[in-house]
Parts: sequence; C-alpha cells; structure tokens
Amino acid sequence: MTWWDIGKILLTAILTVLGSALAFKYKFVPELRTTKRAEFLEKQLSELYGPLKILIRKVRILSENRVHELQAFHKYAKPEVPKHDEQHVQLIKKHNEELRAIIIPAYEEMATLLSTKAHLAEPEIIEGFDIFYRFLKTWQDHLGKPIAERFPAPAAIELGDEHKEPHGYFVLIEQQFEQKLQEYRSMFSHT
Repeated sequence: MTWWDIGKILLTAILTVLGSALAFKYKFVPELRTTKRAEFLEKQLSELYGPLKILIRKVRILSENRVHELQAFHKYAKPEVPKHDEQHVQLIKKHNEELRAIIIPAYEEMATLLSTKAHLAEPEIIEGFDIFYRFLKTWQDHLGKPIAERFPAPAAIELGDEHKEPHGYFVLIEQQFEQKLQEYRSMFSHT
C-alpha cells in the first residue's frame, strides 16, 4: 500500500464524515425539530386548547339557549295570565339550576385546565386569565348569595357590569386552537 492509497482512503473517510455531518445538520436536525414541534402542538391541542374549546362551546350553546327561551317566553307571555307568572318562576329556576350544575362547573374546569396546563398556553392566554377568573369568582359568589342581597342596588349593577363574560378571552382561546390545529395539520400535509 502506497501513500497515495492511504491518502485516497483518508480522503474518502473525511468526505464520508463530512457528508454525514452535513446530512445530519440539514436533514435530520430539522426533522427532529419538526417532530418535537408536532409533539408539542399535539400536547397543546389535546391537553389544553381542545378541552377549552369544547367547554367554551358547551357554555355558549347553553347560554344562547337560555337567552332564546327567555325571549320566546317574554314574546308570548301575558302579564294578566297567572299561569305565565308561575311558568316564568319555573324557567328562572331551571336557568339557575343550569348555571349552578353545568355552566359554573364548566368555567371551573376551564380555570383548572388553565392553572394546571399553563406551561402549554401562549403568554396572551395566561395574561387574560385574571379577567376570566374575576368573572368566575363573581358568579361563584353570586351563587352563594346573590349580589343584590350583598350590596346596594347601584353597587350590584356596577359589579355585574365590571365582571361580564370575557367573550374576547374565549375568542382568543378558540383562535389559538384553530391556529395550532392548522399548523399541526400542515406539518403532515406536505409529506
């Protein structure tokens, strides 16, 4: 074996190592990053944004139905019909029970998700939590003892106005869900 043969072997070995290093850097590292990003997106969607979106929709549908029922009732109810007063009381009781049994627990589940899965949330979701939690706390307190029984009428109205349902926050959560889902799906549509 001559120096020339050894040189060719070394040159081949160096080029093979260099080619492997470049392939690793430009092929496998980006794939690894994509895989890690896909795993994180899947975790965000399955553990945080997906459940939040379903809870938001559940509350929205029930709330819209409650409004529709009240509008329909007031459209056809007559003050001079005593039975309508009784039906109105029953409807309000039904709505209060839905609030107590379904809506507030759904909000509480959302608060728990946001608290326990905060590491999966985007910063703006964490920043909006305060408004949401104040709203939830107002309703929890109200269910314990109605605001109108705890405060003078003007104060009760002011508190109710300050702590309205944070629709903008819920829209932001739903937008995050849609963006994450679209990004996740696009990762696999190019293959």
